[in-house]
Amino acid sequence: MSAKSDPKDDSRVARALGLKVPVYRHLRQALDRGESLAWLRLADPELAGIFSNPLGFELLIENLEVELAFARRRANLLRALDGQDQPELEEAVRAAASEGELEDLHLALSPSPAPEGWEPPEKEEYRAFVESLRGNHRVAAGLRRLFREHALVRVEIAAGKEKEAARFASLAGEARPAADLPLDSYLPLRRAEHARLLRLQFELPRAELDRFFESQVDGVPPQERDVYRRLFAEFFVAERLPRYVQEARSRFKRAAESRALERAWPQVEAALDRGRQDGPVLGLFAHRNGRCLAALVDGDGRFLRAASLSAKAPDLAERFAAFLGDLRPVLAALQADGPSRTHGGAVLAALEEIAGGKVRQILVPVAVARTLAREVARRLEEAHLSQDERQAALLARFGHFPRAMVLHSPHVVRAYVPFRSEINSRRLEAFESIFIETLLANRGVDLNLAGADELRQVPGLDHRAVEVERSTAPFRSLVDFQARCALPADRLRTAACFLRVRNGDEPLDARPLHPIYYGPLRQALAAGGVELKEILRDPAKVGELPWEPILEERGWPARVVDLIRRGLARSPRRPRRMPPRRLGSPLETLQVGARMKGRITRVVEHGVFVDVGARREGFAHVSELADRFVKDPAEVVQEGQEVEVRILSIDLERQRFRVSLRSPGERTERGRGEGRRGRQTEEPPPPHVRVTRPKSRRPGGRPGRREDPRREEKVVLGRDPRAEEPEEIDPTNPFYQFFKARQEQQAGPDEEGGQG
Repeated sequence: MSAKSDPKDDSRVARALGLKVPVYRHLRQALDRGESLAWLRLADPELAGIFSNPLGFELLIENLEVELAFARRRANLLRALDGQDQPELEEAVRAAASEGELEDLHLALSPSPAPEGWEPPEKEEYRAFVESLRGNHRVAAGLRRLFREHALVRVEIAAGKEKEAARFASLAGEARPAADLPLDSYLPLRRAEHARLLRLQFELPRAELDRFFESQVDGVPPQERDVYRRLFAEFFVAERLPRYVQEARSRFKRAAESRALERAWPQVEAALDRGRQDGPVLGLFAHRNGRCLAALVDGDGRFLRAASLSAKAPDLAERFAAFLGDLRPVLAALQADGPSRTHGGAVLAALEEIAGGKVRQILVPVAVARTLAREVARRLEEAHLSQDERQAALLARFGHFPRAMVLHSPHVVRAYVPFRSEINSRRLEAFESIFIETLLANRGVDLNLAGADELRQVPGLDHRAVEVERSTAPFRSLVDFQARCALPADRLRTAACFLRVRNGDEPLDARPLHPIYYGPLRQALAAGGVELKEILRDPAKVGELPWEPILEERGWPARVVDLIRRGLARSPRRPRRMPPRRLGSPLETLQVGARMKGRITRVVEHGVFVDVGARREGFAHVSELADRFVKDPAEVVQEGQEVEVRILSIDLERQRFRVSLRSPGERTERGRGEGRRGRQTEEPPPPHVRVTRPKSRRPGGRPGRREDPRREEKVVLGRDPRAEEPEEIDPTNPFYQFFKARQEQQAGPDEEGGQG
């Protein structure tokens, strides 16, 4: 269960995730109910069409779960503070924005224990100083910020391992800021560190630590300041630095994992989302000695024969022609390793000579071939094959129908992820699952034609029950399927995102439209006087139907109409795709407040567009380009310039985000720019000035009423207690005359008594 919802927390978390508050609340409640992620992304009316990127949605849900866990910890800490009369600490807990800040604030309640083996100083004052540091949450928070801003990382290559670690030579040597460590290099560095080829060292410059001590640590005797500075440095190295290094490593690892998964997705999609080949396919791999193993499968994927050939033999072409016989492969699946590329090239040259032209080729990663050999069971016709011959046969079967092979052995998906051994296994499983679901959703699963492997991958479906039922009679519709299989409501809702029944009683069952929209669509068709056949021929006419009363009755957003229109369109046959270039990171991976390096791509009148490696360019308004007033963006930046920006806000629904080039300390509290009047600095009013600001509109006030931003503040002046000269008083003021006369009357008897 999640923590109790707080409107302020909801707004903060929604902004951090790049979501609107209603969308965030709906996602949070859906996760509390245990809703399927496939249903939420593909068919939920409240989220219709918002999350088109499946991997980005998975990363968003991960971030949301992190935020929910953070909210629970904050609620627990506030509960522990209840009744302790510490309003400042409670306010700091409510304003905390990260787990580290909560951890520092918790020190006020429970100071950190001394590390094992710690030897306390002999002098009592020194021991008390170190004990006070363990419970000082302000010092802990300052040290955490100091480490994040000024930490350095150093790559040290192990002695005698220079050759094996040669690829990291450019990173070795002098320490560099941790923020400048390339994310693409972190997973390789981590693997090399596990192999004891190098070591990553995080450190904080001693000068920064001393500066912090001088400015933030109070109550130290001046004559012993050097001793206390040394105690403070030892405390930081022994008790705070290990925790900060652990957090930094965890932060780098998570970001590097996300980057690796983002880059692997288009490669996996291009390699595995392929259909069946129409003719024979050749599988080929080679050993270092030039021995090549070749195998053939026919157009139906059945194994035909295998042979061992020598790439160095002078009669290679004749022997290979005898192996092929009358068959001419339409595709060659070659294992992507050095020997296969070298020696297999001679076999492919012989094949092109025999075929009279070039033959299409695909490279199969070695990890994929090993996964297939480990997880795919032998067929009857492959029982007599040796291990090498069977590996060539598996390569041929994979090239014949990659989509069927990945549905049979889903672990093939993760074989395309670089440095997968350094990635969290749970994230790999989620990546694998979301890709399989996307593959099924894009193509659809026909209940009457799908194989056992395809049915087994449909979430919420009992594939054995489906196979038994359709063996008696084909399913006529999804209604017929539910009547015969009787799935629970939640499982049916999820499975219906993928299931199709083509050539059945219900025409809509053949389209990628969820059954939850059948009723509203027919209601809109009846209200508009349009036949279903006409809409199926031209789904674009869906937008012309009278949807307003139907959507209002159900409380659905207007974007549901676009979801229905896309669901009625037939999935076009996609052409064979080459591995695409990197499109950039999904916006779901960005974090508000993060600093990133980018390049200015366009300069317009009101700002600039910056490429930070995301799928969309970020926009920086002209007021966010410098710490001073800027009228024309061309005054301070130019196209192609390399800049460092900070993420200000993210809007996932519109797929856009805003950035700033200004210094963090130069932004005003509300995050506004300097405006056309230049930078406005506001000093706090003196004690004798009372500022009355316009009151905000009450919840029950008139709708649509807004406060006038041009309305000036009212300032009421009183007597200045710091004035050296007394202020002049108007003697004609009636209030002054009244109090003056009363004062004289009270002083009169006293004066007379004193004279007598």
